[in-house]
Amino acid sequence: MSKNKGHIPIRMCVSCGEKKIKRELTRLVLNERSEAVCGDRRGDGRGAYVCSRKSCWEDLAKGKKLNRAFRQAGPIAVGDDLISRKINRSVPFNRGGTGDLLQAQPTE
Repeated sequence: MSKNKGHIPIRMCVSCGEKKIKRELTRLVLNERSEAVCGDRRGDGRGAYVCSRKSCWEDLAKGKKLNRAFRQAGPIAVGDDLISRKINRSVPFNRGGTGDLLQAQPTE
């Protein structure tokens, strides 16, 4: 019998469909105004995961990918600020549980 080293959660990017380790993806949740914001990795409610590719973040603003992921009809706003910061910066983002927009955080 082999010893289990632990479970590694795998999630799928809602934009490109590529499966990755959960910690490599950014989790989006809906706030009370039906806006997709960065959420805590363990927060309540339905979440959608997006990888760090520029094309994936650009595709979120158009199409119905988030509607399908959140199982909601009607418009889902993705903050332009959220997308532009994710696309234009090469530093990882703070994924705190505040539900606020992503905050850039320098790497060590």
